[in-house]
Amino acid sequence: MSRENINVPESILFYAFRYALHRKTYAVKDVQDEIIINWSKLSPNIQERIQKEINEDIAQLNSIDKPLWDAICKLEISSMPIRSQRPEGRLIKEKDEKKQ
Repeated sequence: MSRENINVPESILFYAFRYALHRKTYAVKDVQDEIIINWSKLSPNIQERIQKEINEDIAQLNSIDKPLWDAICKLEISSMPIRSQRPEGRLIKEKDEKKQ
């Protein structure tokens, strides 16, 4: 499956995070992976909100999923996004950045 043509607003990734936070399905790992892959593209505000919500709920999270949630909490919060966002708020993938 190709990933290079998928661009979503960071809000969609945040919604997926909120959905996955208390689930016990394969979707949790998929969302966790996408958060880690796109971390540097997320705004500092979204990064902080994700870490805050994980920390608030860590005791209630599925033990199988805790290591990846912990890994997200250890990611550094950017002082500013490393990669810019398109005006419509969509995350820019590596392929798009090379064109700019």
